[in-house]
Amino acid sequence: MMHLRHLLGNQKGMFCHFCERVQERMGAQVDGPELWRILIRLIEERHPDVRFVCRLNRSGRRLWTFDFLGRVWCLVFDHSDGCPVTVFEARGETATHPELGGRKINLEAVR
Repeated sequence: MMHLRHLLGNQKGMFCHFCERVQERMGAQVDGPELWRILIRLIEERHPDVRFVCRLNRSGRRLWTFDFLGRVWCLVFDHSDGCPVTVFEARGETATHPELGGRKINLEAVR
């Protein structure tokens, strides 16, 4: 089990936020702390099960996609802090930060 005392600085808040979003968006049957650990490992290993989409800002946030529970999910990963931030289903659109031009990203196209 993941303990908050093992996390540093911003990671504590991101961990809590991520686990809440997992429960809310993926369902109570999904173990948020375990998914947190798995996604970190997959990104660190550059595993093909997680696919890079784009930079979201200049400070380290990147958008990735992965398949889970028969659906495609988006993962915002903070590479500066080395951890997931949030997860949401790949539907609709999002945009990069204004510092990167606020470019629209069609999430249906990145599936």
